[in-house]
Amino acid sequence: MVAHEKLHLPLRNFIRTKTKPYIFYLPKGSMDEILDKKRQESQIEIDKELEEFKRDCQRELDLLDDNTTNINDDDNETI
Repeated sequence: MVAHEKLHLPLRNFIRTKTKPYIFYLPKGSMDEILDKKRQESQIEIDKELEEFKRDCQRELDLLDDNTTNINDDDNETI
């Protein structure tokens, strides 16, 4: 999970296209208000995706933990 975040956090500094595959870019020279707004929108989208990824990972870990606990409980009952 940390590696995924380390990979995507630097991309927050770029403007991301809306279509896939995503292209991350910065215009040459200074950014005006419109481009800065697009960069901020890209940051928000990346942050949302990172949070969603974290939730999905935690959900998977919880599910695995529950399954492991159930298996261990079943093994203890048969002994």
